[in-house]
Amino acid sequence: MGPPRAPPGRRRLRAPHGRLCVGDYANGRISAFRPSGEHVNWLDTGLGPNTLTGIAFGPEGRLFAVDRTNNRVVRIDPR
Repeated sequence: MGPPRAPPGRRRLRAPHGRLCVGDYANGRISAFRPSGEHVNWLDTGLGPNTLTGIAFGPEGRLFAVDRTNNRVVRIDPR
């Protein structure tokens, strides 16, 4: 099947742990997939719909998201 492709309105990024992360603009969630394409998990960023416009991992593996509505970059820490 191969890795999933990001449809319009979504951004994808290879995470430090080898998974593919996809940010969904429509619902503000980030989904994680294995290289095989299997969906692993998702994260609600709390940013809300039509807000998440980018995702990135910092040098220490921390996840950052772009909040378009509030013109900011937020760090998302694991709980």
